[in-house]
Amino acid sequence: MPDIIVQEKHQAHLKTLRERREDLLELKQSGERKTQEYLDIRKTLSRCDKGEIPQPVPISSELERRLQDFCQTTCALTETGRKFKDTLPSVLEKRSGDVPQPYTKVMVTLDPDTAHPKLILSADKRSVTLGGRRQDLPDNPERFDFESFVLGHEELTWGRHYWEVEVDMEESDGWALGIARETVRRKGEINISPKEGIWGVLHWWGNQIQALTAPTSTCVHLPQEPSRVRVCLDYAEGLVSFFSANAETPIFTFPPASFAGDRIRPWFCLRLQPMLCCKFDSGQLRMCP
Repeated sequence: MPDIIVQEKHQAHLKTLRERREDLLELKQSGERKTQEYLDIRKTLSRCDKGEIPQPVPISSELERRLQDFCQTTCALTETGRKFKDTLPSVLEKRSGDVPQPYTKVMVTLDPDTAHPKLILSADKRSVTLGGRRQDLPDNPERFDFESFVLGHEELTWGRHYWEVEVDMEESDGWALGIARETVRRKGEINISPKEGIWGVLHWWGNQIQALTAPTSTCVHLPQEPSRVRVCLDYAEGLVSFFSANAETPIFTFPPASFAGDRIRPWFCLRLQPMLCCKFDSGQLRMCP
């Protein structure tokens, strides 16, 4: 038994020596590497002192041309990737077999840069009135100059969204609401229809509601006049629908469209009434909270 104990101690001692030997070898190799690095640095510094730094090789005209082509290709690919990123969510949503996502509510605010000069926006951009004369506003490219239109700030590029507007069917002479492509024409007279990039419903004299379809509008007969109109957008399916929110009844759904990556914005129109035709916070037409 004592012999066995002695052998075990001997083996353990040998193992410890081997481990220390390996540590020393590793330390030696590490020192040699650092020494070589130090020598390389000294050699480089010595060459710098002697002015032996190699001069850069001139770039040939062919190489310069190829670099320019590469930069242009890279820029084009970056722009293509950005457009693909913008449209990818709607494409995935359309192709997905999952249960459709619920509609999310949009808190719409109005974009003053798009408002016709006769439209007067409130400070919080949540209400608008139709004035009697044109305001002295810059004729920027985004502004409607003929039709009394205004767009919402929000730009929708995917998903399912809705917003609600309170309407007064008795006192208002004319209003329209819906959605529009960001690319909708801003100058001159516009024939309101999906062909022009606008999907909307119109209230006119005599408490009539019309869907602004093409080539002619479609009259809509409702059992009960709406006090709130809900605008629904399903971007992936290209569906635009309108509902009487107070009665929970449909007003009109447009045939499916292809938005093809376009930015979609809330759209509003005021007509005829000289003052207070449309208000989103206090008045005849109001955005619901």
